[in-house]
Amino acid sequence: MNVRRAKLNSLLKRFTANSRGVAAVEFGLIIPVFLAVLGVIFEVSYMLFVDYAIQGGVQDAGRAIRTGFAQENQWKRADLIDKVCKFAIVVPDCKTSLKVYVSSADTFSAIGTAFPDFNTMGTNAATSQFNCGGNQKFVVMIAYYDHTMKMPFMSAFANYESKTKRRIVGYSFFRNEPFPTTKNCSLAT
Repeated sequence: MNVRRAKLNSLLKRFTANSRGVAAVEFGLIIPVFLAVLGVIFEVSYMLFVDYAIQGGVQDAGRAIRTGFAQENQWKRADLIDKVCKFAIVVPDCKTSLKVYVSSADTFSAIGTAFPDFNTMGTNAATSQFNCGGNQKFVVMIAYYDHTMKMPFMSAFANYESKTKRRIVGYSFFRNEPFPTTKNCSLAT
């Protein structure tokens, strides 16, 4: 028994005394965790950047609606998406992947009751409205993009389509100014 213990102690001393390759082993243990954290940082940063870009585009496009520019020029849905996509250049294939919802009413409370459900937005005619409203109407404008998660363990941040996508949304609520036009935006795409 003592011979085995002596051999084991000798082997352990040789193993602990030899420090060659320690850096490679430590690097091998740490690099997967480091790369995973780095991937999460990149993905979350990208989602925040897309969120800010969409919100900026919604504010700019909302300004065109609020001042009557969109109504006077009878914007179509594609014109509004173009305006938002000028800000949201980081959205992949922005003109086809970005969706918009624009609705108007006589009061803010009327808009609140007609507000679409987050998960069904854009799936039917009622949640795909495009009505810029007229003179002094209250308007809600929503633009959204469904970002597919790239990192496999990011489902904690996903909120759409079985935890595989994150719906990134930009909102704008406002009252149109008293502009003189009687024209309106077109429902055509």
